[in-house]
Amino acid sequence: MFTERPRIPLRQMALVGFLPSSIKKLIYRMKGYKIGKNVKIGMGTVIDAQEVEIADHVTIGFLAVIRVKHLKLGRYVSVGALTFMDTERVEIGEDTRIREQVYVGGITDSQSCLKVGKRCTIMQHSFVNPTRPIIIGDDSGVGGDCLIFTHGSWLSQLDGYPVKFAPVTIGNNVWLPWRVFVMPGVTIGNGVVISSGSVIASDLPGRSLAMGSPARVVVEGFPKRLSPKDRERHLRQMVSDFVGHMQDNSISVEQKTSDPTKEVIYCQSEKKTHEIDILFHKNGPVAPKHRDNVLVLDYDEPEAEQLSENYEMVLNLATRSRRGSSDVGEAFTSYLSRFGVRFDRLD
Repeated sequence: MFTERPRIPLRQMALVGFLPSSIKKLIYRMKGYKIGKNVKIGMGTVIDAQEVEIADHVTIGFLAVIRVKHLKLGRYVSVGALTFMDTERVEIGEDTRIREQVYVGGITDSQSCLKVGKRCTIMQHSFVNPTRPIIIGDDSGVGGDCLIFTHGSWLSQLDGYPVKFAPVTIGNNVWLPWRVFVMPGVTIGNGVVISSGSVIASDLPGRSLAMGSPARVVVEGFPKRLSPKDRERHLRQMVSDFVGHMQDNSISVEQKTSDPTKEVIYCQSEKKTHEIDILFHKNGPVAPKHRDNVLVLDYDEPEAEQLSENYEMVLNLATRSRRGSSDVGEAFTSYLSRFGVRFDRLD
């Protein structure tokens, strides 16, 4: 047939896929692909596209197939092993993770597109069908075994059977747990949480909790906002849990509370001591620090930017932003993501 092509690009896999990552990147750059620094492309993985833009620190696992016309991957994106993408356009924002064995494909035409925002995750074994555009906002999660469809057809429309082709839009801060089915034409507002096993057949308003088949809103105005006292209590518990996590991994850690507004964590490595200063209020004491330390703030004030000059890494919980990087800071940032706390990169 005129438009038919092999389902698996075996020729590209044989010629290029099993080359070392460094040689593979060289070949792709010769083809005109834009590939940033510290990009890793796994063994057996192939990228077959017309236009490619891969930013710094991207990782693509082994035996993945990415066959699209236009590909754009932001900084620190990771694509898991055995993932298959076959559509017109894929755009993935920085710090987003596509886990192992995710399938992106189906019927395609010029409208076919998957666009995922920053700091999202699509978990294992999910099936994403972007026959029409699928747009997923920032900080949203798609659990494993989820199904997102933009077309529904099989029996003849000329015989009266329903056929539907329509885009799917998922807002910011949405959570679809495992085994959720999203039907064509659905729009899910910001801040929505879906119960696992639900079928989403109609639009859902923002800040709601929905469940069922078909899903219905059961709680509006979800979640309830925390009081400053409860917020601080949760944060202090996260800090305590992080200390225990480091100790469980045989890392020497000391936690000090020298002032009610401040916690200090000292993590000892082979070469030096790393320090995390956590300020709960803007009037907390801050002394000039060496640049290998981390500052964590829970307030939004202009002077917060000035403090960042004394630290290698600054995390602001109030603005959900981060600047700089350090080993212990990355470990703390990764641990906070267990509790759904993520940060926008400012540099």
